[in-house]
Order: sequence, then structure tokens, then C-alpha cells
Amino acid sequence: MDKTRYAKNSRGRRKILYLIMFMSRAIREENINNNNIYVLSFYLLDTIKAFKNRRSDVPEKDACGCPTWWPRYLMLDLIPEAIFVNLINDEDCEFIVMDSTGQKQQAKISKFKFWLLEPNVGIGLWPNYWKREEIRCIEHGNTDSINIGISDRIVLANFLKAGEHFLSKKTKIYSNKSFIIKKQENVIDPPSQLALCLYDSLFTVWQIYGIITIEQNQTSLWIKEALKLAFKNLAFNQNQLSNLLDCVSQNDVDFCQKKSQLEKNKIIPVIKIDAANVTKWLSDSVYKNRLIDLVTDSILSEPLAPQLQIAPCKQNFNLASRTFAVISDKLNLITHQIYPFIAGKGDHSINVVGLHPSWFLPGTNLVNRAILFDFYSNLFVESDLSSFLVINHCFLVELNQTNEMENHSKLSLLYQSVGIDVINPFEQSDTRADDKLWIRKIQEKNFNIPKFILLNESTQDKVENFVADCQNGVVLQPSSNSTESNQVHFFDQFQIKEILQQSEQIKNPILSEFKGNVLYKQKHHCVFRFNVVCGHITVASYTSKSDSKIIGLRGTTGLVLDGYCERLEQVVNNLYEKSGKKITINSAQWNYLLGIAHTIGKKVNLAIIGIDMIIESNDGMLTAYVLEVNARPGTLIFGEQLIFEDNKITSVMCPSVDENFCTQLACRTKSGKNFPQTLLDWKIFVGEKKNFISNFLNQRYSCEFIEERLNFIKKTIDDVLLNNFDLDREIKFLLVNGRHRYFGSHTDFLGLGGPTINATSQNEIMSICQATKDNFVYISNSDLVYQSSIFQLNEIDLKNAKMGEKIWEPSDWISFLKACLAYMVINFQGVKDKIAGFRIHFSSCGLLKLNSGIGSSSSSALTSALVLSLNQLFDLNLSTIQLCQTDYAEFFLGKTAGCADKTSILNSIDKKMLFVSSMPEKIITKLCLPEKIVVLMVDSKIPRLNSPQSRDYLKKLSFSDDKIEAVNKWASGIMRKFGSFVFSYSLNLIKKSFLNMEKIKSVRIGDLSVKSLIDREDFLLRDLCAGGRLESFYANKFKRYNLIFRLLKLLPQKVNVVVGTKEEVIWPRKSTLFGLSEVERCHEYVQMMTNFDANNVSYLFDLIKFSHNGDRACVDFRNDFEPTVWQSNRNNHITDELLDEWIENENELLCDKSGGFERSLPIFDEWADQLETTFSHKAALRVSAAGLGGNICVHTVNSIANDVVNWFEEKSLSVTVIKPGPSFKLF
Repeated sequence: MDKTRYAKNSRGRRKILYLIMFMSRAIREENINNNNIYVLSFYLLDTIKAFKNRRSDVPEKDACGCPTWWPRYLMLDLIPEAIFVNLINDEDCEFIVMDSTGQKQQAKISKFKFWLLEPNVGIGLWPNYWKREEIRCIEHGNTDSINIGISDRIVLANFLKAGEHFLSKKTKIYSNKSFIIKKQENVIDPPSQLALCLYDSLFTVWQIYGIITIEQNQTSLWIKEALKLAFKNLAFNQNQLSNLLDCVSQNDVDFCQKKSQLEKNKIIPVIKIDAANVTKWLSDSVYKNRLIDLVTDSILSEPLAPQLQIAPCKQNFNLASRTFAVISDKLNLITHQIYPFIAGKGDHSINVVGLHPSWFLPGTNLVNRAILFDFYSNLFVESDLSSFLVINHCFLVELNQTNEMENHSKLSLLYQSVGIDVINPFEQSDTRADDKLWIRKIQEKNFNIPKFILLNESTQDKVENFVADCQNGVVLQPSSNSTESNQVHFFDQFQIKEILQQSEQIKNPILSEFKGNVLYKQKHHCVFRFNVVCGHITVASYTSKSDSKIIGLRGTTGLVLDGYCERLEQVVNNLYEKSGKKITINSAQWNYLLGIAHTIGKKVNLAIIGIDMIIESNDGMLTAYVLEVNARPGTLIFGEQLIFEDNKITSVMCPSVDENFCTQLACRTKSGKNFPQTLLDWKIFVGEKKNFISNFLNQRYSCEFIEERLNFIKKTIDDVLLNNFDLDREIKFLLVNGRHRYFGSHTDFLGLGGPTINATSQNEIMSICQATKDNFVYISNSDLVYQSSIFQLNEIDLKNAKMGEKIWEPSDWISFLKACLAYMVINFQGVKDKIAGFRIHFSSCGLLKLNSGIGSSSSSALTSALVLSLNQLFDLNLSTIQLCQTDYAEFFLGKTAGCADKTSILNSIDKKMLFVSSMPEKIITKLCLPEKIVVLMVDSKIPRLNSPQSRDYLKKLSFSDDKIEAVNKWASGIMRKFGSFVFSYSLNLIKKSFLNMEKIKSVRIGDLSVKSLIDREDFLLRDLCAGGRLESFYANKFKRYNLIFRLLKLLPQKVNVVVGTKEEVIWPRKSTLFGLSEVERCHEYVQMMTNFDANNVSYLFDLIKFSHNGDRACVDFRNDFEPTVWQSNRNNHITDELLDEWIENENELLCDKSGGFERSLPIFDEWADQLETTFSHKAALRVSAAGLGGNICVHTVNSIANDVVNWFEEKSLSVTVIKPGPSFKLF
């Protein structure tokens, strides 16, 4: 009985599940006679009877003798209805029910009635049943995947057996080798057992490929399937396949044609066979030998690429003007080498072919035979060509291992001599890949290699000590002119004699320490092969067959074992140290490995390389060791990439070659330069644009930054080509600066809506954006810590999403971009129809790097770059106001601030601070920083304590894991309690209080005309402050302050509420006082900067001090959350008595009232006190932006600015003198 389809809506489903629960309970308590359950079987019988009456034309039984009206699987959709009876007074009541007259009575369930909705024939929901088993396994802590899908496999196996039974009856495919044929009507005798294999293979060809006409190319597919069947059923071996082909006669082919006609409409459509030519084609030795190769491939290995057809005659192809060839002298499985380039070609106008060296016309770049891909049939075709094909580029791979290096050298020189561009030329490949010493010589600090020693006369006396230090054994191999596992030998510590003997048989031997203490499933060693194709990285993983110390990708000598290629996600989720400890790889660790591959790829400077790495683990800390670089990797077909999401690691198969490869082939044709092609030759760096770049740099940066910024731009643009950008298409190149907050902490929150004082920073982020021809979004970053992402645009079309609903996690940088896209699609008409697929690459590094998580608004800079680029790229015609509003997209990440940050970034003016209002955001005025005032931004080197990055900082303080968890939890609680929620809570409470006139009178508010202001729907707390609507009621600011103090009495000091999903204690009174006084201080700060008076500069430091006091910490996380001194300070507890004092004093100010928002840290508070004392109140600091870590903003006077800088630098802190920076630049 299927319980998931009872109702179409969740409410209906819920009711039915309740009834099922009651039913099962009643059965357990034996309140229902079990015979009633058997009534269900009668529904089945009624269904059968109805089917027979309705479909009397259907035969009674099928070919297997099973009644056609008896489904192999039947799913009944039923709704149970409870039947209630009234209770006797002394019985326990289960339900209160209402009878037909409307009277309520006590009742209990006596039985159930079942209502049949519909029967379903087929496998139904069984393929989804594994989800229930997976949940059940998780609940019981069972991680063995074999327990998932048990029920599915039983049901589906039943169908497969039924299908086999049916086919054996209909097609006479027998598993026994005697092929005993029972005489039936209209059945002709086969001329041979092979004829039956040929005929049965017609069904396979039709079933797999949909082919019903066996013509030239299709003949090879048909004969291949027939030989495979003969190999299986007639006990032929591989050496006899040639003899078997010779036995195919004209009679066998005619039999297949006649039998197909005879059994028309019974099994398969009529198959048309070019019978006259089949035997003639099979007599051709080249054709026959290639057919045998195909059969051998399919018998010995699993096909990973589309099937290959062999054409017996010359073919005509519609070809492009340029051709790239994959050349191998081993045609076995050659499609595995070609297909990655076919899959990654995209729309580029270039032929991709597979070749054998013998197919070239001697001494030329012309071929008369090739393997091409037929996109119409989705199959490869190998054929002689009707005209010669010119080869422009080639990649040499899978050369004969016996003399691979010699073949590579010979073919490389030959093809280069006739003008073919060899992308892995021997000289470069031999020097930088095949030479095992090269990778050891270029070793850098960011990657490791196993320690090694060259064996020669001068080092023989050192071998014993070297081997003794290698506890896991050593590997002996040639230092050059070898490939993969050729001549590779493993020895343990006690085989010194054997090592020396074997080394005499090897030219230029090298002895290396064996590395790799990480085991797959606790017993198999594993190697990761990183395929790097023009900067695009995919990974294949190989594991040893058995418990062994050695693994080789292809072993022939010594103890080197063959390796299996396993799915990447399977390997990384099952890695263990030798001690048995499970290893969990996170995205940062995986990016560390990708970064090594990226670095080596740039060093090798070959278009395609395979990098073999093995990893070691020391208590979860991973170290990668680079084993070798392969210039002819034959593993491109196995490309995978990892996805880290929701604490799960999965992998996806993806092409190892992407469109960027063909793009660079085009560049290579034009420029003749080596891979990887740099964008220094791109259009923006040549001709007039070169002068433009030079002028741009001189205008934007001071002289000390120009050279560094030019190198930064060059490096970023180099990275762009490695991420598949097309040189021949338009790009949008953008520089966006971060934001420094000069004043105004936590004021642009919901409920408060206050102003801030901001300016752009010198620090910047670069983006390069380009439209694509598909509907995908490709996002990449030069910093590999930020993982790339690919997703479809429809993934962010949140049709039913509401603002404020958390959709994505802010811990993932991609979430900010997805949220921004979603906001644009939802809120701006026409955007959804205009935006198509695009690539966007980000970079921020060097002297002006824009760091994240320190209060510089890197997230707003990131999304500003996105919206500016898309607005230009797709002609969205969004106004600046609309672009600023996209900052509200962070509501989809659970954040609730305004868009003051993006407003400041997108409206920035060189050398100006902006006084920005929020909700709605607008520029109130522009300010200049007085010459006497110096503002410093100090990097505390403390990550925000609710961020993942804070864990490393806390570990350095020797915090235990439990204590780190407690600090993170506390910091997250501070962010929830002191945020938009508390302002919104206070706002609503004040508005509700005005509905109760008596309550208002009890606090003696006085002028009730204020009620009209507070009753407004758009009323915010900022309306009570300077610049707000309350000023129209109270021209005297002291009266306005007095009213604010009275309103604060309406708010509780603290209250228990649910914030999000957590129950928290919030502090409405002191939090609201902080917000209101901070808004007031913002206006005072602007007034001071506008009419700066050097004689009154101390008031500026007072404002900053009052602002910081409101943020002071009340507990010390460093000392088990002991209360700080500020916790008991009178100004942190806004009691009724304290408010009454302020109310009675009619000249009480608001600016000097700190309130409490607790976003500072104890160490910041200590620095604030020390700074004031040390510099006699001529310097003051406050938390910058969100707080709980990150930057702190310091104001001081220019006469002591250097001393203040030195004071912070003595604490090993980074200090930057900040000035309002430049505006964004797009070109």
C-alpha cells in the first residue's frame, strides 16, 4: 500500500497518515478483527475482473504463459476511513467527534473502511524507495551503502528476470551452448550456430542504437555484437575471432534477412541488410582486423565513450578548415582519448579526429584515413577519406610503452618538420615531464616531493643510510626516458643488495622514498591524477587491487601492481590513516591540492599534462607529494570534479577538456606562442588600448602602486583564459572598491533605518565578465580558497520566495552571487528574459587586496561587480538606485541590514565621504576629511568570532574544540540578539503602546500629537532623532530627547523571545538607546566635519568614545565568559530610575548615552582605554562595521598620527592610513 500518494496537498496527506497511525494502533490493541484486513485482497480480484471485462480482446496469456490480466506488480492507492462508536461512561476517551446533528460526543475507533482510489500497474514508486532506506540507515548509524536500495534491487531484478524469460520465449536466445531449436510453425532452420548469433545481434543493435538499416557503417556494429555473443555462447576465445569472421557466409546473412521478414511485428522492426556487400567487406584484411580490435576492446573493458563504427568504404565529411588530431600508435580504445576533446569542443569551428601514424601520407601533414565523430548518430566513424585532410595541430598520446620516449621524439620532430603544431613537443615534454629530476628541481614551498638520491659511483656509499631513513620503503626508477611504471621497482629497507643490483640494469637511476600513508577503505593505496588542460583541472583516482605498498597506473615489472580507477567521491569519502582514523577532506584541503596542480601546470607550460599526487595525513593534516608529471596522459576520459555542499562530498563526471582549449588553439594559430596563452596579447593590451591602460593606471593609483597593479591585472587576465573565456568575444572589465565606515555603527538595520558615514577604500576587487552561448553561470576566482561554481540560471528563479526567507548559507561566497541574481530576477521586470548564460571571474590580491570578514564590505563589492557587469553586458538599463537595492539580496542569506554599503560603493566620489541615509538609501551630503584629522584602519587579525575562519585563531589561543564551539555559539547569539530583530521588536512595542492611551499617560508623554507620527506605516525609530520627523514637533532638541527617554520606559530591559529558531534573551531598552543615540551622533559627526573647528576637536573623540562604549563587551570569552567591568557599569543597565533622572534634567543630552549593543571584544575595549590614556584623549577607536572581530577604526590628529601607528604596530597589528578612495571603473 503506497502511503505517499493519498493526497495531493500536504494537509490532506497529514490527515491520512494520522489515520494510518490510528489504524496500526487499533490493530495492535486487537480492536479490529484481522479478517477485515483481508478485505483488501478483494479489491485486487475486482480489479482483475474489471480488466478482463473491459479488454476482452487481449490474449488470455502472454508468451511466458502468465495471464495478461495478472500484473507482475500492482500498486493500490487506498484511503482508510475510521469508523467511530460512542463510548460508555467508564471507558477511556480517544476522540471527540461530531455527529450528523452537530452534537459532540466521546468516541473510539472500532474499525476502518478502505476506499480504493486507483490501481497502478508498473514499477511505480519503487525506484524511490531507497530514500527511506537511506534515512533508516542514517538513523541507525549504518554507513554501509549496501543496505540502501535492497527493496529496489529485489523488485527491479524481478522485472529483469521476467524480461529475460519473455525474450527467451520470443527470440530463442538461449544461454546454453548447444542452441537446441524446437521446431515451430513458420520457423526456418539456421544454416549455422553463428547465424543465430548474427540474428540475435540484430535485436541488440536495434535496442541499443535504434538502427533498423544495416548499411556500410552499421555493419561493424552488428558484426561486433554478433562476435561478442559468439564469444560468450559458443566458447570461442580471442585468438579464434579471426577464424570466426572467415566463417560468416552469404547464407548466414540471408538467414537473418529472411527471419527478420518472417517475424515482422513480433519482435523487432524489419531489419534491412545490405547482404550483397557484407561478406565482401569482411574479406578485407584491414576491415577485419579493426573489427577484431573493436570486439577485443568491448570484451576486455567497459566502454566510456560512444561506440566506434568502421566504414568499409571511403566516406565524405563536411569538415572545417582547421583540424586537431589525437595521434596514438595503439588503436585499442582510442575513442577514450578522442572523446574528451569532442565533448569540450563546443561551437568552435575545428575538426577533432583520431589518427594512427601510418595514416599520414609520408613526408606531409596530410592523412587519408581518420576517426571522426558523427554528431547525428552520436557515434564515432573510422573511415578512409575521399580527399586528403590537412592536420594543423596534434596531441601525441598512448604511444607504445616499450619504446615510448623514442616514438615521441621521432613523431614530434617529424610532424613539426611538416608544419604541424605539436602541443606536447618531445623536447619540452622530455625536459619538464618525463625527466623525473625536473619536478624535483623546481620544487617550491607550496608543494612537496618525496626525498630522493641519484645513484652513481659518488653516491653508492650513501644508499644504505638513505634507505634506512625510509621506513616505508623506496622506489627505484630511471630518472629520465621512462614513463609511468616502466622499469619501476619497489624495495623495503632490508633490500640494499637488491637495490644496487637492479640499479645496474637502469640508465640514470633515481631512488626515492615511498610516500602515502593514506589508504582507501583502510587497505588500498591510492594515487590522484590531476589532469590539467590549459588551466582546467579534473581529477581521476586510482587504487591498488589489493593490500599493497605499491600502486602503478599500468604495471609490468617488479612489484608494481595494476590500479583500479574508482569514482572520486567514493575514494575521498573512504580515506583512512594507517592507524585506522578516518580522514575527512574539506574544500580548503582539496583546493590546496588543486592549487598545487595549477602551479605545476603553469611551470610545465604544456597544454595538457597529468600530475600524479599521493597524500599523507598527520592527524587529519594533509600533505601532498607530487610523484611525476606526464606529458601524454591517457586518463582524460576519467575527469571528475568534487562538490562540497551541506557537509557532503560528491563528484560529477565532467569533460577534462573545455572550450578554452579550442580557444587557445585559435590564439596559437595566430601568434605561434606556447601554451598557456596569456591575455597580454589580447585586444586591451595592444595598439591604442595599451596607451589607454597606461593612462588609466596613472590616473587611478599613486606611483608606488602602478607597477604592482599592472602585474595584478596581467595575472588576473592570465587566470581568465585558464577559466574558459573566449578571446574573440566582448568582455566587461571592472574594478570595484571596498567600503570603509568612518562613523555610524549598526544603524542601517531594520526598524531603526539610521544613517552611516562611508567612503570607498583603496582596496579593490577585479571582475571580468563575458556572455556565453548556453544558460549556465560560470563563476571562478583567482584565489583557489574560493571554489568555482557552475549552475543553471533557473536554479536561482525563486518564484515563491519571500524577502527575509533564508535560502542560502552565507558561509559560501557563491551564495552572495546567487542571492543577488535571484533578487534581480524577482524584483526587476524584464531582467529574467534578458539575462542569459555568462562567465564571471573575480580576483583580489596584492597590496590592495580586499579581505573578507574584517568589515570592509567585501560582499557588497563582490555583488556590485556582478550587477554592474550584467547591467552593461545584457543592456538591463537598471538605474543606480536599483543596483544599490540589490544589497537587500542578503536577506536571502538571513541578513537584515540595509543597502548603505552598496549605495556608498556605487555612488562613490573620489576623495569624498558620503553621508548615507537608509531605508530608503540616498546620499544626504558629501563630506571632506579635514586635513588635521587622520583616520586609521587597524586589522586586528581576529576573524569575526562567528565565522569559520575564527577556529584557527582560537586554536592559536589553545582553546579546546568544546571551547571553540562555545565561543562560536556565543558570537552567533550576539549577532542574533543585537541586530535588526531587537529594533523591530522595540518599534512594534512602541506602536502598540500608543494604542493604549492609559499606558502612555502613565509615563507622562504629554504631547499626544506625536501619536499621528508613530501611527504612520513607514514610521521608524530614526524618526525620533535628528533629521527625523519628530523634529517638526519639537524644535527644541532637549524636549525631543526628553520624549525619547520617556518612550524608552515603554520597553522592557530584557525579555525572552524566539529569534529565528533560537530562544534568546534580548535587551530592547539599552539596544534601542544605543541605536537612537548613534543616529544622533552621526548627525553631530557630520556637523563637525562640515564646519571643522580645531579648537573643539576633543568633542570628536568624545563622540567616538561614546559610540564605542555602546559596543563594549559584557563577558570575556577568553576567560570562560566571566563578566567584564562594563557589564556592571550603570550606563549598561538602563533602569527606570536612571531614565527618571534623565527625564527630570531637562537639559540632558542624547549623544553621550551609550546604551548597549555588545559587538566589541574585550581586547578592543582594553585598547580603547589604553589609547585614550596614552594619547591624552587625542585618539579614539570604535568597532568598524559588524564587529566581534575584524577591523577597528581610529581617529586621531595629524601631529601624533605616526605615534599612534607605531603604538598599534608594536602590538603586531597592520595599520593603514585611510582616505576616501576612488569610484568603480568599468570598461
